[in-house]
Amino acid sequence: QLESLREGNGGELPAGLEGAWEGMVTPPVRYSPPMLVDQLQYLYFNILGADQRPNADAEARFVELNEELQGYLQAISSAAND
Repeated sequence: QLESLREGNGGELPAGLEGAWEGMVTPPVRYSPPMLVDQLQYLYFNILGADQRPNADAEARFVELNEELQGYLQAISSAAND
């Protein structure tokens, strides 16, 4: 959805959404800290590849990441409706 907002705005994100982009997408720079999308992928593949049920730490981390994601999605949705 961010990509479509960027394309519809001449390559720029609407005001206030650059922070959402920066928080969700890891920049293509060496040794940059993984942002939300990469953290979710890492957690997903660790849970998927495990032989056991996810432990409490993995479940707690998922809740944290999901809360962060919901905040970004709400900001994106409200910007798309403006």
